[in-house]
Amino acid sequence: MLVRTQSAGVRGADGKPAGVYCAFSEVHAQIDLERAIALSEALLEDASWGVVLVDVDLRPTVVNAHAARALGGSRTALLGRPLGELVVQGVEELEAALHHVLADGAPSAPAELWVTLRTAEGERRRCWRSGFLRLASPLTEEPVPLGVGWLFQDVTAARLAEQEADRLRFRTSQLHRAARTASECEDPMEAATSLLDFALAGFADHVLVDLV
Repeated sequence: MLVRTQSAGVRGADGKPAGVYCAFSEVHAQIDLERAIALSEALLEDASWGVVLVDVDLRPTVVNAHAARALGGSRTALLGRPLGELVVQGVEELEAALHHVLADGAPSAPAELWVTLRTAEGERRRCWRSGFLRLASPLTEEPVPLGVGWLFQDVTAARLAEQEADRLRFRTSQLHRAARTASECEDPMEAATSLLDFALAGFADHVLVDLV
């Protein structure tokens, strides 16, 4: 058994040494925890994902460099601040996810959250692919949650590209339908109306046609 001790001399009422007070505890769990913390700190520095550790009040206690850049602040300036001061829109969904992890544990799959950030350059809308992990101390007998580990990766560019591709597919489909429908109309005005009904769906509610 490996133990860690703390000792202090004990003096009697006359001020002379009377003995030694010695406190000790088994430290395998403590050493494992310290090693895990040191390893985690080293991994956090070079992580390609943003990593934020929040306490049970949902205030950041650890922020790695990647997350600090994504949140638009320095690592120390972000500590202890409410998430609502950093996220303008989407904070309700983020806090709900964190509360769920504290109460029920981590979800089985990552989630994608759209947020709007407040930065010195103005507001920025981002999409973060997020994973969550409930944190607990290995030194306690009961699994009392200490906070949540939040890992996220910016996938905004990919999601915007997908949305643009969806819009282009929809517009192409509508144009084909418009051309097919218009070709079946004998009246030119009816053909023009049918063409515009399909071609402008999702892009405009009203259209002005010059008959001249």
